[in-house]
Amino acid sequence: MDSHVVSAVEDLLRSEDYQQQLHDWADRTGAQLDDRPLHPVVRDILVRHLALSGFTVDEVRGVLGVEGFQSFLDAKVVRDTVDDDDPDGDFPPGETPDPADRGGVIKELGYASTVIADTAIWYLVALQGRSALARYFRAIRIPGASTYAGQVMGDMPA
Repeated sequence: MDSHVVSAVEDLLRSEDYQQQLHDWADRTGAQLDDRPLHPVVRDILVRHLALSGFTVDEVRGVLGVEGFQSFLDAKVVRDTVDDDDPDGDFPPGETPDPADRGGVIKELGYASTVIADTAIWYLVALQGRSALARYFRAIRIPGASTYAGQVMGDMPA
């Protein structure tokens, strides 16, 4: 993993502006934040998502204050709290979870501090269109990527 990218991600997540946006978003939407220290694995997932998207930390930082992004970010809480018929999503043949492992919420910990940066990546990819978002979702292994991309595109500002 590129240490410069890891360092840039850590700087972004620790920045006063980012932390203020994170807490303002939680206050505005009622989103629960995970108050535990950021685990390096969660940070590394964000670094991987940046690499897969082709965007830079500076590009992510550049959309944080954009009004269209703010409404997209707020819509995330609504989308995340809607009860689906199948909360586990659609899985390709042969990758379906064991029935005993499906659908149970053990404990909700809240959103990790990376939520805004990760959603900014989704927003930047969504600006390229639904098919780009579906490709990105497949790359990060979101089940039902095409269907979910359509739902997320519905949150894009006009």
